[in-house]
Amino acid sequence: MSESDDSNYNPAASPASQDIEDEADEVEVVAPPAVAAPMALNSVWDHPLIEIMEETTALGKIKKSWKCLAPGCNKTWSGLNTTKALAHGSRDPGYCKEKHFPQGYKLSKKAAVKRGSELVVEDIVASTAAASQSLHRKKSKSTSEGFASANPSLSCNSTEGGTHRQLDVVTSFEKSTIDGCNAADLDAAIAQMVYYKALPFSFGECPYFQGVIQVARSAPKGYVPPKRKILCGDMLDMAYESPLKRDLEELLIDSEIFGIGFFGDAATIHKCALINLFACSFHCPAIIIDIVDCHDRMKAGEKKDGTFISNLFIPIIQQLDALKDKADIIFFDGGSNFQLAGRIIEAHFPRVTVVHGLEHVLSLVFEDIAKIPIVKQLTLQVRRLYRTFGSGSNHKPHAFFINQSKPHNKGRIVCLLRTAETRFASFFYAMHRAVRCKKALEATVHSAAWSDMRRVKAFILRAAKDVDDKLFWKRLFILLRALYPLLKLLRRADSNEPNMDKICYYLNQTRLHLIKSKDDLMDEELFPPTITIDRETEEDAMYEDDEEFLSDDDADAQGADDEGIDIDEEDLDIYTVDDEWGALVTDESKGIYKSIMDAISDRTPKMEHDFALTAWACSNRPDIMEDAKSRLDGNASARTAIERCIRKLLSNDVDAEVDGEVDQKIDLFWDELKHFQNRTGVFNRPNWYNSIDCINGHSAKWHEKYSRHYTTVFGYIACRVTSKICGSGGSERGWSDTKVVKTGKRAHLSSDKVKKQGSLYTSANVRRARIKRKKLEKTGVLSRDAVWGDDDEQFDMGLEKWGVDVQDLKKPIGPRRLLRCWIEDWENVFDQGEVMRVKLLKKYGGLVFDDIDAKPPVRMRVSTTKMKYIRRSGWHVMGEPPEYVGDGFDEDLLEPFAITEKDMIELLKNTEQPEILNVIRVLKSPSDEDEGEDDGSSIDSAE
Repeated sequence: MSESDDSNYNPAASPASQDIEDEADEVEVVAPPAVAAPMALNSVWDHPLIEIMEETTALGKIKKSWKCLAPGCNKTWSGLNTTKALAHGSRDPGYCKEKHFPQGYKLSKKAAVKRGSELVVEDIVASTAAASQSLHRKKSKSTSEGFASANPSLSCNSTEGGTHRQLDVVTSFEKSTIDGCNAADLDAAIAQMVYYKALPFSFGECPYFQGVIQVARSAPKGYVPPKRKILCGDMLDMAYESPLKRDLEELLIDSEIFGIGFFGDAATIHKCALINLFACSFHCPAIIIDIVDCHDRMKAGEKKDGTFISNLFIPIIQQLDALKDKADIIFFDGGSNFQLAGRIIEAHFPRVTVVHGLEHVLSLVFEDIAKIPIVKQLTLQVRRLYRTFGSGSNHKPHAFFINQSKPHNKGRIVCLLRTAETRFASFFYAMHRAVRCKKALEATVHSAAWSDMRRVKAFILRAAKDVDDKLFWKRLFILLRALYPLLKLLRRADSNEPNMDKICYYLNQTRLHLIKSKDDLMDEELFPPTITIDRETEEDAMYEDDEEFLSDDDADAQGADDEGIDIDEEDLDIYTVDDEWGALVTDESKGIYKSIMDAISDRTPKMEHDFALTAWACSNRPDIMEDAKSRLDGNASARTAIERCIRKLLSNDVDAEVDGEVDQKIDLFWDELKHFQNRTGVFNRPNWYNSIDCINGHSAKWHEKYSRHYTTVFGYIACRVTSKICGSGGSERGWSDTKVVKTGKRAHLSSDKVKKQGSLYTSANVRRARIKRKKLEKTGVLSRDAVWGDDDEQFDMGLEKWGVDVQDLKKPIGPRRLLRCWIEDWENVFDQGEVMRVKLLKKYGGLVFDDIDAKPPVRMRVSTTKMKYIRRSGWHVMGEPPEYVGDGFDEDLLEPFAITEKDMIELLKNTEQPEILNVIRVLKSPSDEDEGEDDGSSIDSAE
């Protein structure tokens, strides 16, 4: 109803109506005569702008309807719906009832509700009315009459001036535009739900909630949301079965080519013993199959032993692999019960190989290294740096550091990383990021703003002292250089992508790095074997106290990779492997070299298992191919392990075992592997190795496209072993999702409901995590959950180079080029067309040469954008001298050089191209190219 208290109600004379008439693009309407409205109405039907109509049907029944007489409306509705009439007129029933109806007036046909619900509903209605009145008061202060000032972007009720804005109460009734509910009221209702249920502020951005709003627009009148028993009953069953069916279908795609893997883990959540079961394939890195509640078994006095665990997996494997030709690997942690379950499963499925999850083993390795006293001190110092400059809890140091980070990292903000006690590798990730931010940290503590700070806390001063400590940075650099390949390996294990073929390569690279770092790690002045860590350093690294509260959004994102990880080394298996590590350590080793070597070498057999060795031999990445080719020669133990793996993958054929066909296939595998490594036979196809999958090391995809179709055994084996992930990190991360479902307040949730809701939640998180991880890997992320990513790994800090001077920042190397130093058949310098100009720039642009005519000779660069056509001489390249800037004012410095054998070609032949140009080969005559083809080399041409 109208908000005016005047007895004479004249909508035609209202300011809002006058504004509407003044609009050029509005349809002119004729206002009815002024009608007096009473101060108080006994019913909504008493209002003079509402007309009740009666119509007698053919059957003699009276059909009632009502019509709105407001200007611009004149709409008719059947029936007498009091609530609809009131909402149609005012958009604010609470305000209208308060102004125009006597106290005690109630809408007719209002359904009764339970007394307990009434109190809640009344409170919500009162709060909504208060919010609406607050928005109304804000509207009265707005300079734009006739429109509400709250959240105009959500309205679609008006298009004056080409904008969409929410009408206020008065104009809403006067114009009678009732296309939807009041957006301001809906905002208030959503806000109350977020506040009163302690939901994250980002709840409104949730795609699931937005889907609810979208569907609710077409919901029938009187819709009632489903009750608790419906949600946890049939609806949960249907919601669980549909995604599981979809995931299983995705799991089985190309499973006959790449195979299927399984992994799982056990944990106790709110006094409930649970085991989760996951499956993986090439196209589906991880799906959750089941969550098993072991409470009843434990109550009966039984244990979660190997037999029980194997009986959980065997039915699932049988269901997905009835012919026993798809399942080929299972990842378990080092627990003795899981290892026993693995051996039982191997007995049922001879093709299956049970291995240790790589994340578990590497976590133990980094844990042992982090316990070395001097390494522990370094981690505490890095944590102190994060507390001071990275956490944001100390505002000025953090702001100063962010201000310095951008100019020292090519215009991008690179932040420090937070460490976690449950994930020891995060200490070393944080060390790497700290070394990368060294220049920004030094600029921060030496800035004028830093010097002007007053009343600085003691730990901040100690952190600044660490920044200026050259010994601290030297220790970090040497330690990171020794362990850098191991960090890269852990990142590939965490990536949940097929990286099985890279395990042995990075382990060997770690061994080589340690050998080269041996003298430094044995230097007891740099790395003393024993050291006393002072109390101040330990207290400075405890930054949790600085952040008393987390925002809702931060709390939701925190610890996705850390919660639920229970590092448990119960494996009693004994390994006696003749590997490459034993001769590197002696009892006379000093410093921390022996401690680091022991931590890695003791667990290497668990990482270099048969599956990993076979995948390593089949890798198509050029550097790994070369590594496998050289190290397999004469390596009897590795070749025996590979044969053992191949025999398992072929063991489903019993007849072949009897008549020796498997032995023949193994013999054929070695022949085909040799052709693969030497690029001979069917692999003598250079175009195969220009594939993007070969360049990026996507071995499984490459073998599926090429090897599988041209070989008998090798392609099949290569697809199976290179398509696997490295471990069972997904099962560990799955427990953090289960904790969200089975919270303290829902500790008594039944196992079936935990399984179904937990599976749905985990499945959704697995998909979201792929997107979220890419965001958190960006170097400018200020969140405490930022992680070490591709940009860190590719950033060159010289961690893989010895004996050379390494700059902190390097220019990116361009594409590979093949330089043919002669006038080729396609080169026509007299062709003035744009195509010929571009082709000549592509061949010669960017190359350098020494201008021997100058005294002394000057190193010049061929312009990549400019050429000059000279009459009777044709195209000339433009040489840029060292002083050339290219700002448009120094074009006279450019000098033309003719593209002839005596001029440009002769200069290029006598000049060695710098490494940064990535000219991989210079051919001085066509005969050189013929020799390159004979030796089977593959070179990318610039043309």
